[in-house]
Amino acid sequence: MARPSILGVKVNDGGIYLIKNIFDGKVYVGSARRLIDRISHHKHQLRNNKHHSIHLQRAWKKYGEDVFIFGVLEIVGNYDDLIIVEQKYIDIYKSYNDKFGYNICPRAKNNLGAKHTKGIEEKRKRMSGKGNNFYNRKHTEDAKYSIGLNNHQRKLTDDDVNNIRIEYKTTNVKQCILAKRYNIHPSHVSDIINNKKRKNKKLWLAQNEND
Repeated sequence: MARPSILGVKVNDGGIYLIKNIFDGKVYVGSARRLIDRISHHKHQLRNNKHHSIHLQRAWKKYGEDVFIFGVLEIVGNYDDLIIVEQKYIDIYKSYNDKFGYNICPRAKNNLGAKHTKGIEEKRKRMSGKGNNFYNRKHTEDAKYSIGLNNHQRKLTDDDVNNIRIEYKTTNVKQCILAKRYNIHPSHVSDIINNKKRKNKKLWLAQNEND
């Protein structure tokens, strides 16, 4: 199989990408609607010790950045085909098997690298800066509780939530480490592991009174 490369890949190209450890040959396979952005995101997470794949993060820390190559396996023009093609390469490389790769789940899922719809983009523009009626105002502590915790958890993708549960159950990683890796409060990790949507209001306010 040809060596994966990002040479010739355009900014808006979507498709299947590969992260490969050239020391032991293990790989991580993924898909994205914007390949260049997604690969850059992976590098940022790995360099900051926040990658959702604990196996890939550990290997990155053990071998160093220079041992890994980032490449594109296939350009996919029809976004509806991304998951099908990604699954093909996951099966080819057996990247879900820890002997061969770093993927946590054996099945491809479509939620990373997705592009916002036009309506969502327009709403985001209206809600930013002076276009937002709440511009230059502050929430009360009660309001922070009402929207802060839930909004914070909604920043996690479904895969993030599933990966937190999987990593905790299968690797015995500490909750504080998961919290740091996913940039959330440790109590949020506990909520996810225990399938809780909210935590005690007084506790939340006490934790955030000095923010």
